[in-house]
Amino acid sequence: MPRIQTRSVSLKMLASRPEASIIVRLMMACNDMFLANRSQGIYRGELRPTEKHLAQGGLMYFVRLQMGHLNEAMKILEQLRTIPRFKQILSSCPSKAQAAYKRLLPFIKPGPKKVWFEKNVATARHNLTFHYHESGKWIDWALADRANRKEAEQSSITFGDTGHLWRFHIADAVVDSIMCRKIWQIPKTDNLKNEADAMVDKIYAVFCDYVDFAAMFISQYLK
Repeated sequence: MPRIQTRSVSLKMLASRPEASIIVRLMMACNDMFLANRSQGIYRGELRPTEKHLAQGGLMYFVRLQMGHLNEAMKILEQLRTIPRFKQILSSCPSKAQAAYKRLLPFIKPGPKKVWFEKNVATARHNLTFHYHESGKWIDWALADRANRKEAEQSSITFGDTGHLWRFHIADAVVDSIMCRKIWQIPKTDNLKNEADAMVDKIYAVFCDYVDFAAMFISQYLK
């Protein structure tokens, strides 16, 4: 059974340090990513019969949410590296945290994987996670694409006695097309599920490295 520990932290001590706001922002990002990941697990588990129609949409949403928070969190990492004591604190962290940090470096400026991250994570954040593609061009494209394919031209709406049981599967289908075909650019000749799962796994690896590094770094900073 998992064990937990709670320790007191002096807010007076924290507030006295010049980089306190960056550290608290790092905590905020971790909290949000932890919850998004945990909530995703709910939709992978056993749902009530009246909620099973929510599973796919729920999974898609929390994957996008994790990506959105990860995108913002990487900006904090770039700022974190500028604090004077950063290298000193990092060197006192467990080797697992130091290794995770090294794997994150390619995804931030001027790393070689920064462009990949912007294309596959940041674009989703800007257009599907915290915004609903305001120009509508990709939505129009996705609707037309599905409407012209016999195997994809039908979608649905599920009604419920309460709002949380409603689901507009039409919107889920459009989001799926935009994410997979426009943002991740998976060709129609490929196995869509396998390729999408592979992309999610790559992004999840960055997510895991981030929370492993950040959690241990914060703990060491507060000692």
